[in-house]
Amino acid sequence: MKLKIGSPVSGDNFFPRPDVTARLRRALERDHISFLAPRRTGKTSVLIHLEDTAPEDHPHFRINLETCTSPSEMMAALMSALSEEKPRWRQALGKVKDSALSAIRGIETVSIAGNEIRLAKGSDWKKPAEAFLKQLTQHDGRITFLLDEFPILVDAAAKQDRDDCEAMLRWFREWRQRTADSGIRFLVTGSIGLANVVRRHNFADTVNDFDSLDLPPLTETDALKLIAASRRERRFP
Repeated sequence: MKLKIGSPVSGDNFFPRPDVTARLRRALERDHISFLAPRRTGKTSVLIHLEDTAPEDHPHFRINLETCTSPSEMMAALMSALSEEKPRWRQALGKVKDSALSAIRGIETVSIAGNEIRLAKGSDWKKPAEAFLKQLTQHDGRITFLLDEFPILVDAAAKQDRDDCEAMLRWFREWRQRTADSGIRFLVTGSIGLANVVRRHNFADTVNDFDSLDLPPLTETDALKLIAASRRERRFP
């Protein structure tokens, strides 16, 4: 294990935290999740691990929203994630990928180039989003979207067009409610606190339905195991 500070880790460099990942998976079975923790504590690394170790019958799509600044870009990112599904998810997704792409392909504001989906800048994102949602809710299996840097998107979108951002947040809340009894789940997290962002822009009631889970600090036992693993990698005496 190589000790890395500040950047996400994966594979053999990820220090296993089975209690954390098991708790998140149990929570996602019943609800949509807001995953809370201070900066640089490993949230993104946990998301990478959830995606990499998800069972073949339950696709997980990790989406980094850090560069998105509008609802249209967020919706395009969600659609593109499904379009770019990995071979291991192909059987589990069945026809939902093709049906979802077909549903949005005829919308004039949507452009599809390979696996990349874009919505025309300044266009109404609601129509393609609704078409996409309808196909997801008809899917019999499970799909989990892991939305990283969601608070950064909200803050940027609110500064750009507050009304459009609020409309997106209220629509997204309704989306979560409509998928509550389905196999579709959303987890949001980020390097800045979601609660502070929505409170600053007076959007707090748009995210109060999330089940909030935190990322606890390492126990003393786990901390000692991490130190030992990093010492072995560095070949310290």
